[in-house]
Amino acid sequence: MRSIVITGAPQSGKTSIILGLLSRLDNSIFIDTKVDVPLLYKFFTGQETRNPFHIKAPVRNFMVCVGCQLCLKRCPFGAIYEEDLWIDPLECECCGLCVQQCAQKALQMVNMQIGEWIKLEKESKILLYGKLMPGATGEGLLVEELYNQATALSKDLAIIETYGVGEIAARMLSKASDVILVLDPFTNEEVIDRINNFCDTSKKYLLLNKKGMDIDKEKLLVQKAEANGFKLLSALPYQEDLKVLSEQAICNNEMFNKAVNSLVQEL
Repeated sequence: MRSIVITGAPQSGKTSIILGLLSRLDNSIFIDTKVDVPLLYKFFTGQETRNPFHIKAPVRNFMVCVGCQLCLKRCPFGAIYEEDLWIDPLECECCGLCVQQCAQKALQMVNMQIGEWIKLEKESKILLYGKLMPGATGEGLLVEELYNQATALSKDLAIIETYGVGEIAARMLSKASDVILVLDPFTNEEVIDRINNFCDTSKKYLLLNKKGMDIDKEKLLVQKAEANGFKLLSALPYQEDLKVLSEQAICNNEMFNKAVNSLVQEL
């Protein structure tokens, strides 16, 4: 399976590009990594399957615990409270260090459901996305599960949208065979360096969005990206009707469709 990651700064136009590809690429899997605010499912209809998402979390056996507080002292996240050695599930990162340190074996890692992952399937296309329970942490682990589920399916392509340059982006970029960087004039050029650090062995492409708003900044960004090995595929002029994300605006915009078609040909 070929993994194609579309990334860039927030509001740079990544989701619009994804929606353009959604109508053009068959036998493909689309992964929405925005666990906090998944969006793509609103534009995708199909047969829905929901599956629980579990992580290994520490649970204390108070019948065995002697209250030595070694787990409290060693917890790097401050998730264990001194008063009753309660482990806060919203602060715990489930690293398992407390379990390893407990001489009394009073702690053990058990399966805990913190969310779910959803598969929408229609003909030859599949959309995977996930949701966490309110207050739960573990976005990176849930996105990793989405990717693992995608690799188990017999599809040609996996199209993955990431955002920013944090943990989730790093996880997906490190697995990418191809990276498509969407830039607009508001992007900080440091984003190019950071993204490049995660995908040094991937094929790298550049799509410039909102061309014409700041010519000097655009020139600087393109030069920076090309110096880091990105190939400029297309430059999409700034147009008022693409400010608001809608299927009608995307499907009817000639310049947008031309840019997405050039992207599909490259893929």
